[in-house]
Amino acid sequence: MTHRLARRYLHLGRADAAIGWYLRLVGEDGYDEPAHLGLIGALSAAGRHGEANRRHQEYVVRMAEIGVEPAAAALPDRARLNNS
Repeated sequence: MTHRLARRYLHLGRADAAIGWYLRLVGEDGYDEPAHLGLIGALSAAGRHGEANRRHQEYVVRMAEIGVEPAAAALPDRARLNNS
């Protein structure tokens, strides 16, 4: 249900509300890959690219801890450019 709410807010252009829901999801389960990816996307949509980069790094570390290959397209293009 919480995933659905976060996605819905993001779809409606309410990135800040979506960020709040995704932060809750990541806080409840630090290995929830869809929550990490949603949070990264919502942060990027809100123009918070530095934070999106930091959350991406955290996502990569978390996935490595459980032996999961991070999604190749996890970091939005705009945020990736800002990291260069």
